[in-house]
Amino acid sequence: MTPLDAATWMLATVKSQGELYQEAVANELIGHGDEALAYYDDSGNVCVGKKVLSEFKKISPDIVWSKSGKYWRQRESDDEPGRMQA
Repeated sequence: MTPLDAATWMLATVKSQGELYQEAVANELIGHGDEALAYYDDSGNVCVGKKVLSEFKKISPDIVWSKSGKYWRQRESDDEPGRMQA
């Protein structure tokens, strides 16, 4: 799986389920054994790879990040400008 493959999977999941939690993505991708997809940080937390996030950002202009809930979702009409939402 490439970072673009992972990003495409993420986008399809958000569109079909309405939201996608960071923890679920990281846990799914860590199983592929490629640090470009997911890795453990210095605190032992599993994280989505930077290349995956970069690809996801390119292909998902209508997806926003809910900072408080740590998940991605479709943009809503009352969202603030920008990708990151409260």
